[in-house]
Amino acid sequence: MRGLYNALWLVALPFICLRLLLRSRKQPAYRQRMAERFSFYSRAALAHRASSQQPLIWLHAVSVGEFLAALPLIEHLLARGDCRLLITTTTPTGSAQVQAKLGARVQHVYAPYDLPIIVKRFLKQYQPRLLLVMETELWPNILRACRQRNLATVLVNGRMSARSARGYRRLGSLSRSMLADVSQALVQYNADGKRLVDLGLPQERLQVCGSVKFDIAISESLRVETQTLRNQWPHPLVWVAASTHPGEEQQIVAAHKQLQQQVPGALLVLVPRHPERSTEVLALCQNMAVVTRSSNSAVTAATDVLLVDTLGELMLFYGAADIAFVGGSLVAHGGHNLVEPAVWGKPVLSGPHVFNFATMAEEMTAAQALTTVADDDALAAAIAHWQAQPEAAQAQGNRGLQFAEANRGALQRVLMALAPYLPDTV
Repeated sequence: MRGLYNALWLVALPFICLRLLLRSRKQPAYRQRMAERFSFYSRAALAHRASSQQPLIWLHAVSVGEFLAALPLIEHLLARGDCRLLITTTTPTGSAQVQAKLGARVQHVYAPYDLPIIVKRFLKQYQPRLLLVMETELWPNILRACRQRNLATVLVNGRMSARSARGYRRLGSLSRSMLADVSQALVQYNADGKRLVDLGLPQERLQVCGSVKFDIAISESLRVETQTLRNQWPHPLVWVAASTHPGEEQQIVAAHKQLQQQVPGALLVLVPRHPERSTEVLALCQNMAVVTRSSNSAVTAATDVLLVDTLGELMLFYGAADIAFVGGSLVAHGGHNLVEPAVWGKPVLSGPHVFNFATMAEEMTAAQALTTVADDDALAAAIAHWQAQPEAAQAQGNRGLQFAEANRGALQRVLMALAPYLPDTV
């Protein structure tokens, strides 16, 4: 099975590169630093080898969501002062966030493609002492190469949805051997752990730690910034639709038009998951007054939609809005992080497609901290209801905040589980 997997990689690789080039027509970053994906690096990317003898920890976070979830862990590791961090991502948006949040405090390159010769070259160049993989980004050849070099690999904040488990199950023996190469799996929920064990992870290597996404911290400066921003908006109601996807924005815009009939002057803050789609999303907002975030134009009482075409500001807009809708859920994408608006004490809405966050959504619903809507009509009705009954909106927001606070502590459990692998105990 591994031989077939490698053969498929070889066949697919030219098409993967072609896809990157095609995507680069709208987002040039996709064709930049492409050599890194084949483990060829600039002198600057390798300069660390001569600058420090501290052991290197490799942390892989596929994109923005995984990186932001890892950020508190990264800060703890950096604060130790006894190791260096190499962070790999797959997407340019993830790369941009690493550079924006951490800059020169860490090393960053794109993750290598999962072919043995490419992985071998990567490990030879960087020589990490430990691999931390965020959530579900598991690659058979990377894990096998690490095990062959006695390099521990730990899955952090691991999750395995029922849909993903079905996909891995089709790989048969390859999935089993891949999970046998994992040194430790620190997962979010019991259901995630059970699926991983069913797929081949040894039971003794499993630990349920909870989700580190609950350990998000809001700085006082960010609180002040959100309040200042909200005070600048004269609208009676501001709602944010966050991390939206194709096929979803049409429903959100339709919901906002309905809402404005009941709440004149309402403002929609629309945050596409991928900012490079902003032109496409803008075209959906016909006959509406739209301000783009990147234009730095003022949002006035006449503004219907603020289109956020920038990166890294989602928490700011969650804090400034009155109500939050978490996207990727009105279409079959699987949803996104429901905790981020909850920690602000905002009432949270989601569509029905939350299979990537199924347990979190179920628990929040049971705690009356999440309202699920099926379509644009239901979305508009729910927001209008909360506008008419602010006490009900505040009560749900408070329940969401209480739910988030009750689930804190995963980060400390993760750090305790990682202690045997960290440099001073290796």
